[in-house]
Amino acid sequence: MKPSRPMLDVKDLNDWMGSLANNRPEWFREGRGYMATEIVEGEKYFMATNGSGNFFLNDAEFHAANGFLPRRDLFSALSQVAAGNHLSFNEEYAIESWWHEINHNRQKGLHSISHRKPDDIRKVVMETVNQFVSRHTYADFMREIGGQARHVDRVLADGYGYRGYLSRFNALLEALGIDPKDMVGVLQDYNFESLDMTRIVDEVGEAIARQATGKDKGVKTAGKDVARVLRALKKKEFLELAQQLKSKKWFRT
Repeated sequence: MKPSRPMLDVKDLNDWMGSLANNRPEWFREGRGYMATEIVEGEKYFMATNGSGNFFLNDAEFHAANGFLPRRDLFSALSQVAAGNHLSFNEEYAIESWWHEINHNRQKGLHSISHRKPDDIRKVVMETVNQFVSRHTYADFMREIGGQARHVDRVLADGYGYRGYLSRFNALLEALGIDPKDMVGVLQDYNFESLDMTRIVDEVGEAIARQATGKDKGVKTAGKDVARVLRALKKKEFLELAQQLKSKKWFRT
């Protein structure tokens, strides 16, 4: 649903998001829909959501992210879409980041781990999966709202959010010879349809193992090996374990 007018303040955003939720109710928590967006300052995040229709949009500038200012860049991006203009990289990234938050509202199993600390490995893998899916599908969202993604390659390579998580995850897929595009549909289904994410590390490990081996069954050992990599929080250990998968019998055969 294309914005019908420039986004000048949070009321404009709330009006548009309310209409979007009415047109795309499956994008929001059943029984909740879209509630409201609150402008915040001083938080470490760009944008956030409680997963139940409430969104938070930071009005602080992130100098380490090329001056990205979430509130300004999202409002500007949606205004450009309304006018039919091209978006800058930061504007387009704001759309991707907003899509990431919308997608949290689509996670049926989010409540099962939302109370965990940010460094809990289940939360780490959940954020990795949601970011991976969002980054690979935000162009579809842009088309849905009447825009055109022109910076897809750069967003995939240099997107600001969860950069470390995505870099490691992509390295794991590369080590296993998996084209990231081949994992999008599988992880998208899991991301939105899993009702309980307490076993997300093992379940995502098995999903990757199935893709790596080309087998639907008999991948328990391979899944455990991949899950062991996913559980490594330190980058060096993660990358070393990912490379070691190449020596596994299940991979060679």
